[in-house]
Amino acid sequence: MKSFLRFYLLATLVVFLCSCSEKLEFEGDGTLELAFDLNTESAGLNKTQSGNLSFTTGFIRIIEVEFEAEWAGDSSIYVEREQVTTVDFATGAVTPPLNLVVPAGEYEEVSLEVGIFDENDQPAMVFEGSYTKTDGTVVPIVLEVPGGETFEVSGEQVTIASNVAALATLTFDPVSWFNGVRATALDRARVNASGKLLISEYFNEDIFDLVMDGLDRQTEAHFE
Repeated sequence: MKSFLRFYLLATLVVFLCSCSEKLEFEGDGTLELAFDLNTESAGLNKTQSGNLSFTTGFIRIIEVEFEAEWAGDSSIYVEREQVTTVDFATGAVTPPLNLVVPAGEYEEVSLEVGIFDENDQPAMVFEGSYTKTDGTVVPIVLEVPGGETFEVSGEQVTIASNVAALATLTFDPVSWFNGVRATALDRARVNASGKLLISEYFNEDIFDLVMDGLDRQTEAHFE
């Protein structure tokens, strides 16, 4: 049975204004754009020189975004956007673009929840790269993450203007998710019929569980 994980990622929320000299307007709606900061650099496991891991291609598939916010006086607003969007891990391109139209205003508290695609049995996030074993042998590596995860960011004292777009950025660094995995474990891990070192909920499951723990701890998100 597929195990569904739910990750809560808390971060300080800041709205970046394009022009400091521009007078902010709060009538009507503002735009919140979802973007991704993707780390494709290689690194040694556990920040050491034992084994070298890198992910350079892949995708993240999103199915919905929910925006919840509270104004002063306990009044609240809820906006939901359902849209299948794919993020290219190599380029950071978001196709189609994922924007939320929300009422402009000064909020006391904001929560943004991003749901990962879960409409079929295919992995919702796939990352591909290479692993250099401690003996110098290089093997292709693939990390497959099932759908069902939910990422949530929250912040306080947030201003969203009707004439200035805000940017919400989630940072994905798959290499850091392997910080709890020893190089000896990856060295001994099985490869699939294609000769790839596959890490998934059904293949090299022990390593997969450690990687999911690392995802919970290491993934970051923020607004600018």
